Amino acid sequence: GMDGVGWALAGYVDYLAPSPFWHTSQADIPVERWKRQVAGTGCKIAPCLEICLRQYAFPKCRNEFQFNSMETIRGAVRSFIDRGADAIYTFNYMDMQGFAYNDRGYRIIITETGNEKLMNGKRRRHVLTFNDRRPEGAVSDEILPCALKKDVFSGFRIHTGNAVKKEKRLVLLAFLDLKDLGADDARVYVNGVPCEMVGAYEPGNPRPVDTLYAWTVPERACKDGYQVIEVVPEVDGMVLDWVEIVVD
Repeated sequence: GMDGVGWALAGYVDYLAPSPFWHTSQADIPVERWKRQVAGTGCKIAPCLEICLRQYAFPKCRNEFQFNSMETIRGAVRSFIDRGADAIYTFNYMDMQGFAYNDRGYRIIITETGNEKLMNGKRRRHVLTFNDRRPEGAVSDEILPCALKKDVFSGFRIHTGNAVKKEKRLVLLAFLDLKDLGADDARVYVNGVPCEMVGAYEPGNPRPVDTLYAWTVPERACKDGYQVIEVVPEVDGMVLDWVEIVVD
């Protein structure tokens, strides 16, 4: 059967590429668990970076096609490497993807992806997506869109790799059909530390259909690994559609 760990233990394979299917890239692949299961076999773990990026599956997602930018690639790859990845497997990044990237953009992706020296110190984006492949009969783990309840904390986890001092971080959120969010309409926390609203924010593609809003993350809130983002609406009827952390 489909038993990658069994193949590694038997010495049949040199590397495994844990992968989503195609709806979206998945930046939260549990690299460390794969590494533990093949320890001592010599098998390398190369998590897969799919070209598409969506916060939940099409057709529910209103963006039919969205593609990783170099900034979202850096975010996923930073997490993979800090969790112990031996390599990065890029999927669907063919050299004729003119609908996704121009020639220069494609060259940057191929050159920089997985190269820590070239990635370090550059802006990266960590977007909450979902697991695009699950066992038959298993319940979907799509978190978004999420109907929020007034005065109730709703939490979301994003793995951002190892923290570096003096990094500047923003939380980006979008809400379905909400285009005029006030500073008093929602409270946002990262790892239990309150964040201050900046206002509307344009990160470039990929992005949701609705307006994105930004909150600054205090440096004392940043830590290695998972960041817990909590959102507390002060009004009824808010539906969260996008969750992201930007690191500069």
